[in-house]
Amino acid sequence: MLPSIPADFASAYDFGRVLKEKLETLLASSEGGTIIRAISLCDEDKRGNFNYIASEDGVIVIYVPVSNSTKFLRIAVDCDPSNLSELSILTISLTLALKELMSEVKGSKKSDYIVGIPNDVVLKIKRAATSNLPILILGETGVGKEVVAEVIHKWSGRKGPFVVVNCSAIPHGLFENELFGHEPNSFTGSSKTGLQGKIELANGGTLFLDEIGEISLYSQAKLLRVIERGEFWKLGAVRPTKVDVKFVAATNRPLREFVNKGRFRKDLYYRLKGMEIVIPPLRERKELIEELVNAFLKDFSGGRVYFTGEAMRILKEYNWPGNVRELKYFVQYIVDEVKEGPVPLNKIKSALSLEKPVCPYLEAKRNFDRNFILSALEFNEWNITKTAQQLGMSRRWLQLKLKELSLRDPNEFTTT
Repeated sequence: MLPSIPADFASAYDFGRVLKEKLETLLASSEGGTIIRAISLCDEDKRGNFNYIASEDGVIVIYVPVSNSTKFLRIAVDCDPSNLSELSILTISLTLALKELMSEVKGSKKSDYIVGIPNDVVLKIKRAATSNLPILILGETGVGKEVVAEVIHKWSGRKGPFVVVNCSAIPHGLFENELFGHEPNSFTGSSKTGLQGKIELANGGTLFLDEIGEISLYSQAKLLRVIERGEFWKLGAVRPTKVDVKFVAATNRPLREFVNKGRFRKDLYYRLKGMEIVIPPLRERKELIEELVNAFLKDFSGGRVYFTGEAMRILKEYNWPGNVRELKYFVQYIVDEVKEGPVPLNKIKSALSLEKPVCPYLEAKRNFDRNFILSALEFNEWNITKTAQQLGMSRRWLQLKLKELSLRDPNEFTTT
């Protein structure tokens, strides 16, 4: 019995190509004439969750199931079906290649892989983790900037904590206190025991400054000093505090434009972008949607719920304006609704608002009238008299329809 393949392995890696190379290497040492034609993923809903060998158009085809999915790994080979020895060598070699590859993938996944992040971005993240430079992460809302920042901290090997500061959530007047802390009784209303700021709490670890573009120019100057000198002044302090902190900042705002408009300090911007990582939106990495979905399904359902091939196609065609965050909450919602088994297509379309509701007759008629009259108005350059003549109605009646349909010439009507 061949081992079944975990869904995230089958979709997350270039599994087919690497498996083909391993299998060809193993078969090359035997004396058989087996040739691997193709390895691909396919949907075989009626086959059941087991592997089997079939003959299709003169080619031997081996189907290996993908766990918690209707998909199979389809391996097409040129092999003599009457030669039992050759078939035995093929199945043994395939078993060894699958086990070896999945073992390699598991090790790779634990050490240097991030689900849903393209390989070229992962390489930048690895370099950033081992660098002492500040890091700037750019990307739309929901792409996973905080996840990447936490991975950077983990891969950096730093022993201190990972501390998050949401810059957009802190009122301007409290930002310094939140970031730098204060000495005991340093100002009216201050703590009698003092307060450790986020920078001090992150000593020996990583400080993640989310939404860095929202802080004031005054606070930016103080932050730059900390990054450059490795020291800061608490409110009310008589001497600076030394810290060893890895700074990671992130934003979905156009910082370069902010610099040009004087809303963000140029020196801080160039200091932060010593190591810049851009995370593409989910619509630009749709090939990774399946592995993200499978990862979320594993977290939320333990594999009890799954998407068919057609369901996954719908997810890949959707643009996901909320990016990975939207996808995650969508999968969580689906799991809560379905509980177990395949996800119905109508449930997906409803959740993503892809089903087009039937328009009531009166609304449809109003939309038709509006578009019809608007087209005639634009053709006649909004001349009311000419438009009324063309439509075969009185000028007065056309004016009443314009009022009813809320149509108005942006440059005012021509009445001649």
